[in-house]
Amino acid sequence: MIRYAKPSDAAQILDIYAPVIQHTAITFETAIPDSEQFAVRIERITRFYPFLVWEENGVILGYCYATRYRERAAYDWICEAAIYVASSKLRSGIGKKLYDKLFECLRAQGLVYVIGVIRPSEKSVKFHEAMGFKCVGVIPYAGHKFDEWHEAGFWQLVLVDSVPQNPPPVLPFPEVRAKIKLNE
Repeated sequence: MIRYAKPSDAAQILDIYAPVIQHTAITFETAIPDSEQFAVRIERITRFYPFLVWEENGVILGYCYATRYRERAAYDWICEAAIYVASSKLRSGIGKKLYDKLFECLRAQGLVYVIGVIRPSEKSVKFHEAMGFKCVGVIPYAGHKFDEWHEAGFWQLVLVDSVPQNPPPVLPFPEVRAKIKLNE
């Protein structure tokens, strides 16, 4: 089931995220935050953006969230998304369901675009393309981790049917949260 993340979920979320930090260049984060630091991260993100988890029998098996893309006001209608699923549940459909719900939340806020910054691996590219993302660029030598350089791919999803000429202000997620049904 999909639900909203709470700061108290930090330890379980880190159970998914820590191995990704430790063993892969999927994320360019190099130090594992502790639960308290990650709880603060959840609290900070949820002030404006959605942070969702997939939970079964009290165990978090995946999560996704959006964050601000850049600080300048002209970027208000674009955000960056991140998604992680427990390795035992990859290709189970959890990622698609989480992203579908995240995009519904972002549309309710009035966002126009979402960016996924991904390591251009075959699995990640196929997943993002299946979700409707299009590659808009790749930066070679974008991050240095595990004693080697890694590229970063920028994948964009248009959240609206027609890009508005003068979009209304984006609403903080807490203002639209009541409109979203999580488990239909």
